[in-house]
Amino acid sequence: MILFVLIRIVFTNFTAAAASLMPVALTVAIGSPFNPVWLGMICVVASSTSYLFPSQSAGNMTTYSLGYYSGRDMLILGLILTLVIIVFTLVAAFTYWPLLGIPKM
Repeated sequence: MILFVLIRIVFTNFTAAAASLMPVALTVAIGSPFNPVWLGMICVVASSTSYLFPSQSAGNMTTYSLGYYSGRDMLILGLILTLVIIVFTLVAAFTYWPLLGIPKM
């Protein structure tokens, strides 16, 4: 998931990030013991993280241009929010998703 988040930094659009990373996730899942649906869901959640830099989405650039916060402020809060999302997603992926019938392997 961290790898997907790091790759997401270079994309300015969620749809482009998900469309580009999903084939990678599915190829990795096929070559590993992981369930492709399970890994694909992790990929989609990781693709939705765009809180680190103003250039990651149009909404970020719009609010940043108003000047209420600096790039450093966004990076600090974005790191915290991204880490919370990673932890929450991995806890859900290993505990809750299997209860729904989506096993990791």
